[in-house]
Amino acid sequence: MIRQMVLPFKLEATDDTMTSQVGLVVFGEFLHSLNLAKEIDRMFGKPGSGAGYRASSYVLSLLLMLQGGGRSREDLRMIARDKGLLALLSIDAVPSTDAFGRWLRRMGASGTGVSALESVLDRVLAVLGKKLRKRRKKAGLPPVREVTLDIDASQIVAEKALAQWTYKGEKRYMPLGGHVPELSGMVVHEEFRDGNASPGAEHVPFLTVCLRRLPAGLRIGRFRADSASYQASVINFCRERGIRFVIGADLDVAVREAIRRIPESD
Repeated sequence: MIRQMVLPFKLEATDDTMTSQVGLVVFGEFLHSLNLAKEIDRMFGKPGSGAGYRASSYVLSLLLMLQGGGRSREDLRMIARDKGLLALLSIDAVPSTDAFGRWLRRMGASGTGVSALESVLDRVLAVLGKKLRKRRKKAGLPPVREVTLDIDASQIVAEKALAQWTYKGEKRYMPLGGHVPELSGMVVHEEFRDGNASPGAEHVPFLTVCLRRLPAGLRIGRFRADSASYQASVINFCRERGIRFVIGADLDVAVREAIRRIPESD
């Protein structure tokens, strides 16, 4: 016997634009709260022609694409086709994939793109520092003076001819990033490295830049890293600056022997 189901509401057609990428709306609103588009356009300068796209049109679209799980320029079409997402974030247009390729190559060849992005990052970190102070003041909490720095290398699978083989036997890139959890997990510094670069190479110069890029009034009080940072130079760097640290170490013979010599009372 088939029974008729009566819905408690009426279904109606609508012409409203919708999006299936609601998570990107939240991320996009976060970018707006930082006034990121204005800062990007200010640091990169005006387009070369009146018909050109602003730098923010490229950078914000790339950020949304990567946050949404995209891995190549072709995935930018996922953003360009989502009219609901573009409307909610007040994005007028997304450049074509060909335009993206030309812009990225031009920015990379001239060197202006990297320096402009670093200036934008400095501005974003300053804004996040102010937001952190305001949030704690509103909650009646004392101001933050010390923050935590986490550094780690990320493996990015690549099929490019120039990509190098990693120690895991795969062609990848191995960028190193430094994150501060108290600043919304913001990356304060990064270095794009080839896949065959040693994960433990040049950590002290990297840490030095991380310390320099912190917003005014903040210092690194805690440092966390995996065994790639298990180096005397890194440990000495932290001790000289009064930075407490937690660094992983491979349990080889020397480490096991050092652990064995620790008194039970400790």
